[in-house]
Amino acid sequence: MILLLLYGSAKADCYMHNPRGSNNKLHEQSNTVTNNQRLFDSQNNNDAGYQAGDACIPNCLNNNNQYQITYPGAGEGVMQYYEGSYLYVEWTNQHGSMISRLQNQFVLDYMCDDGIYSDDIRDGVTTNTIPTTPTANLNTYGQHENQLWYRLCQTRQRNKGLFTADQNLQGQTAQFTRQNAAGTRRGLECPEERDYYPYWHPTPWRDIWVCTSMPTMCQYYKDNSQNVVDRGNCTIPDYNNQKECVYNGGQWNFAGKWNMPPPECTICPATRNNHNGNAKGSLNAPSYMWKIPEGIHKDGAKCILRIRYNITTNDLQPDTWNIFSDKNGANSPVKTNPVNDFVGLGANVSGPIRLNINTAQFGRTFEDRSHVFQIRKRPSGLNCGLSTSCNIYNLNVRGRRGNIVQVYPAVEYDFVPPDLTVTKSDYLHIQWTGADSNDQGNDGNGKQGTDRSNLVIMPDLGKNFPTSFNPLTVSNTYAHFTNNIAKIAELAFLNQTGCDPTDTNTQSNTFCPLLNRAPAYYNFGLIQPENTGTFKLLNTRNNAFSNREIKTTLTVTNDVATIAGSSAIAVVGMSVLSAAGFLLFRKFKKPTGEEYKTVKLKEAESDGESVAGDDEKPKTLVDKYPFLAPLVEWYAWNQQRVLFWVFFGCCQAGSWMYGYFMNPPSDKYPAPYFPIAKGFGKMLDFNLCFILVPVMRNFLSFLRTTPAADKLPLDDNIEIHKWTAYTIILASIGHIGAHFADFVWFENYMAQPFYWNALANIAGPTGFVVTGMMLLMYSSAFLQRKIYKVFGRRYDGYRTFLSIHKLWIPVYVILWFHGSQFWQFSVFPLMFMAIEKYIQSRRTKVDVKVIEAKMTGKDVLNVKMQLLKGRKKFRYKAGQYLFLCCPDINETEYHPFTITSAPEDPYFSCHIRCRQDMDWTYRLRQVTGFAPENKDDINLGSKTTVMSEDNLEQESNLLLRVDGPYGSASEEVFDYDTVILVGAGIGVTPFISILKSISLKIKSGVQENSIKIYFYWICRDQAEFDSFKDFFDEIINIKELQNNLELNMYVTGEMNLKNVRQAAYNQFSGRPNWNRIFKEKAVKHKGTSIGVFLCGPAPIAAQLAAASKQHSTKRSKTLHKGDDTGRTVFKFHKENF
Repeated sequence: MILLLLYGSAKADCYMHNPRGSNNKLHEQSNTVTNNQRLFDSQNNNDAGYQAGDACIPNCLNNNNQYQITYPGAGEGVMQYYEGSYLYVEWTNQHGSMISRLQNQFVLDYMCDDGIYSDDIRDGVTTNTIPTTPTANLNTYGQHENQLWYRLCQTRQRNKGLFTADQNLQGQTAQFTRQNAAGTRRGLECPEERDYYPYWHPTPWRDIWVCTSMPTMCQYYKDNSQNVVDRGNCTIPDYNNQKECVYNGGQWNFAGKWNMPPPECTICPATRNNHNGNAKGSLNAPSYMWKIPEGIHKDGAKCILRIRYNITTNDLQPDTWNIFSDKNGANSPVKTNPVNDFVGLGANVSGPIRLNINTAQFGRTFEDRSHVFQIRKRPSGLNCGLSTSCNIYNLNVRGRRGNIVQVYPAVEYDFVPPDLTVTKSDYLHIQWTGADSNDQGNDGNGKQGTDRSNLVIMPDLGKNFPTSFNPLTVSNTYAHFTNNIAKIAELAFLNQTGCDPTDTNTQSNTFCPLLNRAPAYYNFGLIQPENTGTFKLLNTRNNAFSNREIKTTLTVTNDVATIAGSSAIAVVGMSVLSAAGFLLFRKFKKPTGEEYKTVKLKEAESDGESVAGDDEKPKTLVDKYPFLAPLVEWYAWNQQRVLFWVFFGCCQAGSWMYGYFMNPPSDKYPAPYFPIAKGFGKMLDFNLCFILVPVMRNFLSFLRTTPAADKLPLDDNIEIHKWTAYTIILASIGHIGAHFADFVWFENYMAQPFYWNALANIAGPTGFVVTGMMLLMYSSAFLQRKIYKVFGRRYDGYRTFLSIHKLWIPVYVILWFHGSQFWQFSVFPLMFMAIEKYIQSRRTKVDVKVIEAKMTGKDVLNVKMQLLKGRKKFRYKAGQYLFLCCPDINETEYHPFTITSAPEDPYFSCHIRCRQDMDWTYRLRQVTGFAPENKDDINLGSKTTVMSEDNLEQESNLLLRVDGPYGSASEEVFDYDTVILVGAGIGVTPFISILKSISLKIKSGVQENSIKIYFYWICRDQAEFDSFKDFFDEIINIKELQNNLELNMYVTGEMNLKNVRQAAYNQFSGRPNWNRIFKEKAVKHKGTSIGVFLCGPAPIAAQLAAASKQHSTKRSKTLHKGDDTGRTVFKFHKENF
């Protein structure tokens, strides 16, 4: 068995400050303990410790200021802690901790009066040590462990395997140890159990916490604690282990384990050597937050808390913690006061010298114990809000009367815990105790020799005046953690009665301003905070500037459960609003189109009993509740968009709730609208980062190649970008408005000018600058792709939009200075955007040469291109698009165009509409020589020679650059066996590429002729019709396509019938009747999925979306089969740039 010593050093005292450590003191009116052997062996300084608490009203002193133990309430100031509550345990230790020149350990444990060795715990009324023989008035003595415990210690053989150095132990029982060789009795404590941990016999102590300078020992401590391990004694006292006991005819009786969790084990807090002060890196003394066990003790159980401080010197290395009796006597590595020439330079030269070594203390345990306290059952009926249980935090006062010199090594008054943080669902148990038996010569305020405390709120820790709560003169919203005026008054004045307002004698029992008529012990019960914020607490009785300060802060926040619950409620509400908003969006706004996905519902098993005569049970939710069919149908068609907008709404609600609840009014920001501003601020943080995602073209193209394409409305990326911008505007209004309301509040209540809060900081000016930039960006989004004339100057809409939108870069830079946490939200989106821009920059450097440029009809320019020699082929898929740049117009301006060539062609081409009212495209027409230059135009560069197919080897002066390709909805044509392609005007271009690709693949035998294509082209007039007529003539003549391609041309404008040229495809005048067309296709391709693809304006998209939904088989007609195998479904897709 590994036996671990608990060591200390000669001056390594350990003092408990909260709860009040006794150091064996009781009620002596002195700073020095009367009997340091009264209850336990502390080995501490006799000036330490705190007297037991009193509850006399007004005090326990007679007219001569002598303490009277017989007065009602004397010695009855016993602290009460609720089970499950958090108690702040605080101590100081003199010799240091976690420093290289020693090894140390702290053990925190407690004992209650419900054990076989601790059945009667009391502080007592006399300072004499309790006798071990029957005596009259035995209950007047203080007692922790009981008589049975000490008798076992007196008779049980000590552990003779322990290291005792060269000490001569004067007995063979457990009351004799290396540290107590004479076996001196202190109370009824057993020295062997005191000095060693974990102890190998049953003890009355339950372990709470162990800390060590050797973390590798933690598992050993946990595994060998009596909390989890049964311990026993031998019926023959001569044997102290089970093996020897049984071998010699004894019986080993187990006392039982505590059946509690093992003690927590950590590394110890670091403290300086020879210093009773704060822990390293902290403004506070070493501490531990103890959660008092629940469901173990009876209500009102009397308990005491013990802390042991154990250190040892490194002279016992190499294995300090595993040194045994074989190193005793002459073999001891240390001897008492050795004399020698340790320096080794010779007698009378460098020695001999004597070392001050007391082997009884060259490894030493110090100890302190609290006075008796009670553990009370947790009250029922606590209001825990949305939490399953409430936390209870004990807020107390530690210290005693006197200045720092008079009380040392105890401490002066202060609140504990310092700077406590709780939530609104938690409870504060505010109570404190003190004594009326302090030394009469100690400094202090109020009645001499007495401890008193109170609690008021103050506006600023740097001031010393409380906050007024007079409802007739002041309005202090959020100024106190409770709104109970009676409780506010009680905390301040302690419900004193019998006061004499005319009395000016501060030592009089009727002088209430210094709380002279209040008891030293006061229990305010449980108080649940009602307001959030950071509250400054002040004790007016003991706070005296330049002498001592007793202030602290209490921060109240909304609890996580309430935040989560409120967020959940908000999310549900936002989800409903999002769904309702989507319905309105679909009803009143022209839809943009998307791929509608069918959603398979889970079968709902019937939970009813079978009924005789029923042939079939309902199998689905719709079968059981037919009124749900329209909702199911609606959701099936709109699943992608609904799920996304619900997610989007949840993000808005969650970010707002997070900002609101995590930023309650505080000392720095006391204004009531601050949380609202932060809520909208967090919405801005989220949306200003999310708005980048829908415009990451490469990222979206990648998503189209993944399963995410089936879950996300990728075709709605521009609409999502716009709605995110609208959300940013609304959040900005809320954010700025709430801050302005705060500035007005500061001006009214704090006398701070409005302009000071709005401008005299970095957040104000940067906020105004960002707002201005964002308004410019928002306004530019309404510009169209055309030339604007302003004050005689010509501006093209797209270039203006593009230039202004580049303000997003300085906006993000400024936001990093505006909001301290914005970088946390933006770092990853900006990282992705940087990657996106890097990819774009690499791709946009691809120079191409124009091999042919020609007009193919009215205002349609066909440009064929190839990469420059030495570069790989431009790789793309049919239906994709690219961005085109002409440096002669603008080196940074790119515009999207659908690729109209097929991937199998030796070139790639675009068909570009270039009317005279258009900006960039008409300039491209001018550059290529197909339009006269106007003297009013901006300088477009030198005249360009355009190449034709007859002179490909010549060098062209026209330089173009491409960025792409990028994915689009049209790519998914190849996922269907039947498709309906609809092009409106120039919107025919993506389908030209697709039809070309299919025809070339069929010709070359790469693809079977399996896809059925219905193509509908809607154009305004004959001229537009003629732009692509030659191409369609070529396509329709491909033999392999004739049975699988149906071409339908619609001219919607005025046309001269004499000019109509007959073709091998269907030609119509007017607009398509989509209901007729879809009805025919639904019958012809029953039970299949038909892809519907559009490149055209929103009105046609609305018609196609409605027709797709109307002519798809209703889910209610097929769900009873358990799947959708019998459905005819039109799935709609729309191009979006």
